[in-house]
Amino acid sequence: MPLEEVGGPINRIEGGAFSGYSAQFDGQHYFRIPYAELGGLNISGKGAQVSMFAVVRVRSGKTIAGIWSEGKGAGDDSGTRKYAM
Repeated sequence: MPLEEVGGPINRIEGGAFSGYSAQFDGQHYFRIPYAELGGLNISGKGAQVSMFAVVRVRSGKTIAGIWSEGKGAGDDSGTRKYAM
């Protein structure tokens, strides 16, 4: 499943552990997978487990990846996080 670029194109810069390149995030752009396309990543229930791996250079505390419900929109804090890193 391909990742969608949200907020416009995400810069690709030299330097990366696997391909020699990395995505450079600016706090305004991010990747996403539409909920309907999550497939096996959409887990829940007792005993549900997921493994995640990322090579990331972080300059301040940020959420790198995960899945959660944002609630019903702006001002609604009823959302729940399934998993994140």
